[in-house]
Amino acid sequence: MKVRDMEIFLAVAESGSFTKASEKLYLAQPSVSRTIKQLEDHYGVQLFERFGKKTLLTEAGETFLYHARRMIHEKESLEEAMKDHEKTLHLRIGSSLTIGTYILPQVVRLLQEKSSSIKFSVQVENSQSIIRKIKENLLDVGIIEIPSLDSSIDSKVILRDRLVPVCSPKYHLDSHRIFSWQELTEEPLLLREKGSAGRDLLDERFRNMSGEPTVLMESSTNESLVSAVRENLGVAVLSHFIVEPSIKLGLLREIEMEGEPFLRTFHLIWHKDKYMKEEMKEALSFIEKEMGKWM
Repeated sequence: MKVRDMEIFLAVAESGSFTKASEKLYLAQPSVSRTIKQLEDHYGVQLFERFGKKTLLTEAGETFLYHARRMIHEKESLEEAMKDHEKTLHLRIGSSLTIGTYILPQVVRLLQEKSSSIKFSVQVENSQSIIRKIKENLLDVGIIEIPSLDSSIDSKVILRDRLVPVCSPKYHLDSHRIFSWQELTEEPLLLREKGSAGRDLLDERFRNMSGEPTVLMESSTNESLVSAVRENLGVAVLSHFIVEPSIKLGLLREIEMEGEPFLRTFHLIWHKDKYMKEEMKEALSFIEKEMGKWM
């Protein structure tokens, strides 16, 4: 069995089509079909089932897919290790929305000023997408808002954040009062979309309270929520990294809450089998140090 056989299998599995796989790999379709047949004969199992125009994995095929991806990951890690003497480091970073918008650009600029030999590519996505891409070796590291429970992922806390309820300075709530989270559920809430890490934390906090929160608006961007708050539409709960500048300018007002601060952590994650060049370790150490200054 060759690595090329694994690449052909993955192309069929991911595209769901022998034709699309052959086009992607610039191979004749009979060559693709022959390779899959040889794999099935070698292991004595059927890897794919055909349903009309669709090509679907069997249960054995799903198992084969898991191990094939690991083999390709090992091949790519080996290739990276063999290029260790290259002068230019390409660091692929995935970041959740808050960090990727408000903090990471400044940290990357400082790192580039320190070492011009580092080339960056940054992808701002949700946490689950970043975890998936690290597992597929499409990203080197990620900075996400939730701890990963995946056994193939290593992580460390890199930053702590405070979630802050804010409203317009013109909003009706008494600026001299301290409010409970129960009281906050009775206000029109402007929230991130369901499935986002910040929204999940907020939903968990509201879950044990009487009555359903009054959600006026849901958005996939923090900026639209800030705009809605400034228009006096209701209350948002956002990272203090996002709202602090507007609070200082008097454009937003923080609502004082009873109890402990509403905290969350950001995690630096990487694949536990990832080969780390010395330059990459140094770059990540610098990123960790600079982000620590934001806490």
